[in-house]
Amino acid sequence: GVSVSPAVNITIEIEYVNQAPSFGVAGGVAHRSVGVGASVSDFTGGKAYLMNLGGSNVSDLYVDPASISPGPSVEAAQEVTFLVEMISGDSSLLSHPVITANGQLSFTTHPTLNGDAHFAVYLTDDGGTARGGSNRSIASSELHVR
Repeated sequence: GVSVSPAVNITIEIEYVNQAPSFGVAGGVAHRSVGVGASVSDFTGGKAYLMNLGGSNVSDLYVDPASISPGPSVEAAQEVTFLVEMISGDSSLLSHPVITANGQLSFTTHPTLNGDAHFAVYLTDDGGTARGGSNRSIASSELHVR
């Protein structure tokens, strides 16, 4: 004899997992909106060189605005925010480093210091990390202040 179990209905629920936002670092950027006494020569390869003539305000394109994405098309309504964090170097070398929504990196150099700073740029979205999702991407850069 063959024994057959009765049919059972099951429901499979597939839940979406948030994907990380993305952005691209601008390459070959030179001398855009640079304050008095400072010059960002290039962010190519994640490195920049800056001449510090004392407390300069610097604003330069760091992120390619066309590359900023909250993720796949189903995440298009998510809000994205940049965060700049000093990883190593003298934390008093730069003050108030920020990246605006359109990709401008801005900071003020210390009036009397020079040296190197290594910083990370994060792009986060508001999609969360539930079920192993990812809401952050990162790029890091070096800045040499002379």
